Amino acid sequence: MSDNFKEGDLAVYPSRGVGTIVKILSPVDDISGDAFYVFEMLNKTASIRVPMDKAEKVGLRHITSSSKVKKILTSLKKKDQDYPKLSWNKRQKHYMEKMRNGSFEDIAEVYSELLYSSQKKGLSFGEKKIMENVKQILLDEISLASGSSKDKVLKQIESIVS
Repeated sequence: MSDNFKEGDLAVYPSRGVGTIVKILSPVDDISGDAFYVFEMLNKTASIRVPMDKAEKVGLRHITSSSKVKKILTSLKKKDQDYPKLSWNKRQKHYMEKMRNGSFEDIAEVYSELLYSSQKKGLSFGEKKIMENVKQILLDEISLASGSSKDKVLKQIESIVS
């Protein structure tokens, strides 16, 4: 998992997005004496230092394979999914917990739930913010895994979930 990143690897930092491991700092390179992955966001100018010994805990992972993307997207077709019937703040907490887990499946499920909710009754401000973040992460990851444009991926996801 996180212990096998190399410089140049594409990765997903669940709460932040998709990016590249641009550098690996050894304990000698850093004043703290810790080893870090330097993770640079694809859509932002920010870079994040992720301690190697905490990378798995924060959910840093490789991009999902294209075959796994197809499998997960197909599973989102189920129309009778059991979406949480909670107050908006408990739903928001539920979504944030899934995002912290960081698996592709959980991220796709959060997007599916939020898209479904937005079509049925609308979303709170916090849910809209989560939805935009999740949507961007999904679009970036799926387009990289499948080699498709983000527009094509968005249309595909929305047609599956709708």
